[in-house]
Amino acid sequence: MRSVRRILVGAAVAVCALGVLSAPAFAKKTKEPVTFGKFVATASGATKGHGEVEEMKLGPYTFTGKNLGEGKGFGPVCEKELKSKGTVVAGESETFAQEVTFSKCYSTRTAGSSEEAVSFHFTIPMVFHSNGSVEADASEVEVTENTPVKVKGSKSSCELLIPKQTIPIKAETRPEAEYEAASYETEEEATEGKHKIAIFGPIRKKLDIEMAFKRIVVIEQLNPAKGCTNGKLEEGATFNPELDQVTYTKSKLEAELEEISMKNGNLSFEPAI
Repeated sequence: MRSVRRILVGAAVAVCALGVLSAPAFAKKTKEPVTFGKFVATASGATKGHGEVEEMKLGPYTFTGKNLGEGKGFGPVCEKELKSKGTVVAGESETFAQEVTFSKCYSTRTAGSSEEAVSFHFTIPMVFHSNGSVEADASEVEVTENTPVKVKGSKSSCELLIPKQTIPIKAETRPEAEYEAASYETEEEATEGKHKIAIFGPIRKKLDIEMAFKRIVVIEQLNPAKGCTNGKLEEGATFNPELDQVTYTKSKLEAELEEISMKNGNLSFEPAI
């Protein structure tokens, strides 16, 4: 019996040794790290930009612009320009934060008993991520705070909530992937005068952001006492009778921010090489 045990133990040791010797051959190859583009600021300080909304839908509200009268059509989705502001630290980063303000944005409410025109004013804190490559400077965006949106029409008073979320949602589990929620470009213009050249160099750089957000989650708080009632639900919407809320999952926003800049430095997006 002892000799049999010695043989078994010896065989086990040999197998372990073989496993150790052959391990490198079967080891998983280490994935190359994903190369991201970088937001680059040459100084620390405040940033600001402007832009416009091309298309927007929040919950049951489809933004068409203000009705200009019979035969005149509609004005822009938002009468006022988008405004953005934030702060940056000098150097490179894979994220860029801005608070984006929407003003005098006109919509009709299609849920409830009738349609009515309403005007919106709200600010969404956003963090843009550079999940991109040389071929496509694509990214994700993160809404960093719950954003309450007061909606007051001629017949009703409602409230929306844009909850904290990542757009697209799958970017939460696959941050290394490439998305198309936003894209970035750098505007360049020649500087003139010794003072400006001393600050910006011979070329001043400003950041542009194109946004194409789909499947934004928006929650509407119903209030029958104020005329805010539930109508026919669109596809993808769910009603919670206990909270008297409707959750919409197919809201969208197409917009652009232009000339996001600094007073004391350059701001740009540098694609990966």
